Amino acid sequence: MAGILDDIQKEALDQKISVSTLLRKVKVAAAKLGLAKVEEWVDKELKGYSGDDEAPIYRKISGSPVARGFYGGWEPIHFETGSEKFSKVPIGQSIPAMEAQLKAQGLKAVLIFPYPDKIKAMLAEGNHRQISQCGVRFEASALEGITEAVRTLVLEWAIEVSKKGVSDTDKDFSESDREKAAGVTIQIGSIGTFTGNLGVANASADITSTSPLSLEEVGKLLAQIKSLVAEATREGVNEHELLRRVADIEAEIKKSTPNHGVIRTMLHGLQGIFIHAAGGLVSAGVIATLNQLLGTGVPSPG
Repeated sequence: MAGILDDIQKEALDQKISVSTLLRKVKVAAAKLGLAKVEEWVDKELKGYSGDDEAPIYRKISGSPVARGFYGGWEPIHFETGSEKFSKVPIGQSIPAMEAQLKAQGLKAVLIFPYPDKIKAMLAEGNHRQISQCGVRFEASALEGITEAVRTLVLEWAIEVSKKGVSDTDKDFSESDREKAAGVTIQIGSIGTFTGNLGVANASADITSTSPLSLEEVGKLLAQIKSLVAEATREGVNEHELLRRVADIEAEIKKSTPNHGVIRTMLHGLQGIFIHAAGGLVSAGVIATLNQLLGTGVPSPG
């Protein structure tokens, strides 16, 4: 009977098996073999890299700097100096979130990695205009590049462990197996050094879609939220703040020419009060629906 290492190698070659599933199997194997560094890497890939983490080099992508005001569409940003610094960013989004986004929107979807607020303020001041959103625009296929890099790393790790003579066929790992595997780790290459670069503080930010919002779906969600105010309040959501934000979004939708950028910003604010609440079935459902509407991954609570 094949063991978990054999399973990992076979499933790494099967594109129908998600990278998230592979990573969870690697976590189990690494835990049994006592490979703490491998477990740590798996945890970061499954949960996402925070602003305090340096993203591995395979998570560094290039795109086009863009910005938009509260009125009008996206426009390219041209920098006199340091344009490369503004076009390369580390993606801290979790692998499960990337896979969900790719499944929902496809490889050709155009996404935005948001700049930190200090950069948005700098651009607004330098251009003497209000800026609602700004960041690096790229195709979703870049996310698949990251997930496939992780798939390859998993395969290479499992092969190297097997080469050491480690096997769990018909049994659990022995002490000898753990000793053999001790020197094998995930070869992620050099770590991206983004000190002073734009992406550091924003590595775990939500990646959003540039696709138009479905205002009909937004309206349905707002109606549902209003019918569940009592339940949401019991879960820790501030009722006054919730109703105020819902009313503001409804007012914008009812305008003759609703501004999708403004509505997106409002929806992110609405999502925030559910994320910071104590949590429960209503909050989880609203957050999941907003992720679908906004084209974002699953945000980390906090």
